[in-house]
Amino acid sequence: MNSAKDKVVHRELAPDVLRGFALLGIILVNIGYFAVNSENSINAEALAGASNWWAGFLVWMLAQGKFYLLFSILFGYSSHYVIKGEKGNRKRWRMRALGLILFGILHFTLLWHGDILFVYGVFALLLTWFLFKSDRALKIWSWVFYFVASTILTLLALLLWFVEVTFGIEEVSQAVALDVVMQSGTYSESIPARLELWVMFAPIVLFVQGGFVLMMFLLGAYLARHNAFSTNGFLNYRKLMIYGFGLGLPLQGLSAFIGINNLALEAPSQATYLGSTVFGFATAPLLTFGLIGLILWLVENRVKTVEWMSYGGRMSLTIYISQSVFMSFIFGHWGLGLFQKIDYWLVIVMAIVIWLVLVGFAKVWFSKYKQGPLERVLTGFVRRFS
Repeated sequence: MNSAKDKVVHRELAPDVLRGFALLGIILVNIGYFAVNSENSINAEALAGASNWWAGFLVWMLAQGKFYLLFSILFGYSSHYVIKGEKGNRKRWRMRALGLILFGILHFTLLWHGDILFVYGVFALLLTWFLFKSDRALKIWSWVFYFVASTILTLLALLLWFVEVTFGIEEVSQAVALDVVMQSGTYSESIPARLELWVMFAPIVLFVQGGFVLMMFLLGAYLARHNAFSTNGFLNYRKLMIYGFGLGLPLQGLSAFIGINNLALEAPSQATYLGSTVFGFATAPLLTFGLIGLILWLVENRVKTVEWMSYGGRMSLTIYISQSVFMSFIFGHWGLGLFQKIDYWLVIVMAIVIWLVLVGFAKVWFSKYKQGPLERVLTGFVRRFS
């Protein structure tokens, strides 16, 4: 037990706090797909009433598109410590990526069709090609991936707008198969319905959002080389917060206002939805870095207010999947059966409670063990095949 504590002392606190914080943002975004609508997360019915509208607005403005970027930059940051500047460690990194792919397959099959582990594993393999490039190359390529992803999304939005204006797009009211299963089906019936949605979403995530993921992977690797998240790192926390909250937050508020008001309509425009989403994704890094600046400032100046989140960050893989287990049980017909039965604002409160419970569990776990349960499985897999 003492050795476990000694090991924690030598870990950087800030990355663990950031991971723990990111888990909150992840569940705030994901829970709508479990509780309201398996395909679109929220809809007009869910946004009815001022409390529900504001809940949707705040989640869109503060969380949607920001926290997967935060996780991505932390993933890239951790790559530096796995590789340790040694080319001989590339096999270890590839095995880690393969392990995440396997976890992802299980996750999107059994629990959550919006899984990110599979995507991270795939792009972690691509990241191997960049890990020994110069700082300048990492920064250039990160901008390349940002502009490519932003351009693709913008062109898609413009194309959809052109089709909608020129030909019109009829809304076809058709129940999503997984929604039907969540309401009245069995867990075994949810698996093929979930896979059907994953097949629909996976190409979008891989080929569109993937550019933003790779961008943040590369930035994370660059920041790790310079110990940016260490105490007295080179990042200017106040400048990050000024740009993040002074510029990024208003832009995200605009994206959320347009997007949520559109979704609240009886016949929402698909072009408007995609356009507001594209605008939100393209400007999300500003707010993401603002949040990073805030957490880093708190770690350095008000550590007691945030250090408890580090327990969640140290077992982020376990908590990420455990969140899906909780949500599947709470909202699925095979569990408590609360799908589409409670107000959206209450769904968001439940997300916060689930996150707090799991972070509390992590604190208890680390009083006895050195690694989270799924982290131990992943480490064992990497060691066995490296």
